[in-house]
Amino acid sequence: MSQYRQSALLSAVVRKILFSVAAMIVTCLLASSCAKLPVEKKYEHLRDVANKGADAHFVLINENKDPNRETCEKHYNVFVPDGAPSEDGDGRSSIEWTNLSKTYFADSCTSGKPREIKTREISPSPTPSNVTATP
Repeated sequence: MSQYRQSALLSAVVRKILFSVAAMIVTCLLASSCAKLPVEKKYEHLRDVANKGADAHFVLINENKDPNRETCEKHYNVFVPDGAPSEDGDGRSSIEWTNLSKTYFADSCTSGKPREIKTREISPSPTPSNVTATP
């Protein structure tokens, strides 16, 4: 085998290895950026959807439509065209998350008031005055 041919073959192998390494690095970077949707962002979306639902209530009334459950559910995609944001960063969301978004919209649409998000109160962090140590 000629020296030129050996050099060309070695170059091709090195290029393939470098391409594989680069592909693995890109995959790792993408995987780490595809984190779960933070709870705060979910709450933000639900508040936004609830406000849109309450607005939809009055839009439907002004269009002489009854803002009942069925009508409101049919109008979800009109008022929330992007739907629920992706939970995993890959463009997909669970059925439960999508249904929760639709429920917040429909509840707010039928009532005319944004549905509130129920969260627990944050407990005070332990301080020396409210913590007792037992020996």
